[in-house]
Amino acid sequence: MSEKEHGLKSAYELALERMGSGSDVSLSEEQKEEIARIERDVSAKVAEIEIMSGQRLAEARGKGDFEEVEDLQEKKRIDIRRVTDAAEADKMRIRKS
Repeated sequence: MSEKEHGLKSAYELALERMGSGSDVSLSEEQKEEIARIERDVSAKVAEIEIMSGQRLAEARGKGDFEEVEDLQEKKRIDIRRVTDAAEADKMRIRKS
């Protein structure tokens, strides 16, 4: 059985419900462009975090410092969450303007 049959919704579906709209049809071209820019920027920032943390994680694993590995993985999760949350807040601000 699929998730829909069980009544579970994807994160995308939940986000659409919170927005109160199923699409960006009511957005102006300028708003759409700004949202696209934000998405490009956040993708670049996440990639940068992945690369930088990957290097540090490899070094920590090479040293056998598993406590540092766990700390670095948590920092990576927090950094990515911070960047994506800020981007989502910016996109919501644009949608409401």
